[in-house]
Amino acid sequence: MPAHLYASTRMKCEAIYMHSPEYPVSKMCKALGVYENQYYRWIRANERRKRRRQAEQGLVDM
Repeated sequence: MPAHLYASTRMKCEAIYMHSPEYPVSKMCKALGVYENQYYRWIRANERRKRRRQAEQGLVDM
């Protein structure tokens, strides 16, 4: 069995994000065993973390 199937969900989502300009997200999610809603939840959480980090550094008004 390919090693990528044992990767964490976070790692799979990162890979999907990196390759999303080249391949359909839905097909990558299916191939990696990630539900699409998990992927999009990861995207939203990642954006929130980024905004919070920027706010803590005084770069963005919340």
